[in-house]
Amino acid sequence: MLFLFKEERDNKPKEFYQMIDFEFIKCIAIIELYLKERWIEPKEKNDYPYSLLYHQTMSYLFGMGAVKPRELAKNILKLTAFKKIPQEDYKKLLKYLLEKQELEKDEEGNILIGMKGERKVNNFQFFSVFTTPIEYSVRSGSQEIGTVQTPYIVGQQFSLAGFTWKVIEINEEKRHIYVKKVGGISKIAWNDSGDVFVHTKIVKKMQEVLGSQEEYRYLDNNGIQKLRELRQIANRTNILKNEIVPIVKGVFGVFPWLGTKEMLALSFALKEEGIANQIYYRAGIPIFIEIKTKMKKNELEKILKEIKHKEIDKNQFDIPDLLQKTGKYNYMIPKELLKKQFIEDCVDMEGMQRY
Repeated sequence: MLFLFKEERDNKPKEFYQMIDFEFIKCIAIIELYLKERWIEPKEKNDYPYSLLYHQTMSYLFGMGAVKPRELAKNILKLTAFKKIPQEDYKKLLKYLLEKQELEKDEEGNILIGMKGERKVNNFQFFSVFTTPIEYSVRSGSQEIGTVQTPYIVGQQFSLAGFTWKVIEINEEKRHIYVKKVGGISKIAWNDSGDVFVHTKIVKKMQEVLGSQEEYRYLDNNGIQKLRELRQIANRTNILKNEIVPIVKGVFGVFPWLGTKEMLALSFALKEEGIANQIYYRAGIPIFIEIKTKMKKNELEKILKEIKHKEIDKNQFDIPDLLQKTGKYNYMIPKELLKKQFIEDCVDMEGMQRY
């Protein structure tokens, strides 16, 4: 097996964290974890697959016709995929679908597919569980800039067509994202798919690789030279030792070397403390948390120390509606259930405080 990495060189000025090829370091970390520990990433947690729950409910009713609510819950929730979903959540989903006329009740109280639901289940695309990518048209005024597959959040910045744009409005029905051009470098606050997670063990190993002097036998000469250069940058900037690194005046980078779920937990915990921040990703890897503030470094360090030890209820986090796990039928799920799914499956508070 041969791993190839494309490197684009230009003369544009870059911040130090943009000069490190984190994807290259991640590849080494994964190889090292497997060779020396025989470790591979565990299966992703998916305890609350509400989109699949909707799909299986409609499929069951399509085949069975009118069914008593108790019988429906008994037959659906016994499936292995839904073993952690409580009956109360299923009641909320059924009530929501009844309100949306996806389902309806007959005179005897049986549940059956409603008028709107019937149009869906009679479509050949319904029986595919997996979603196809949805494209959003990015517009500045009446001009289309391009398309993206990420439903960015109002206020978020991203790069497209060589410029940085800030989201000012979203029309979910038309799949339009309205933006304005802004200066600076965009900081992506969430992965493209919503289902790409990097394990903390990998990120910690990346930190170890950058801090080590070992030259791995499977690297060619170019790879060894590249690794030396990246290690010099990492050591010179202190990102391997310090949790907080000044980037420019009024901007700090928090480098806790955490996986995606733990980094999300830290980001939301900081927001709960009134500290606005964004996660900077590179090749899907959470690299650091950017904080623009007038606070001093020691003040931020004090807050981070408090977050590490205090009791935090992650269910109280303010999760934007568009920040959710991918699901073909998410639009048929109540927002409170999508929020619960995201928090339980994607935000690891215990891991963040432990690591």
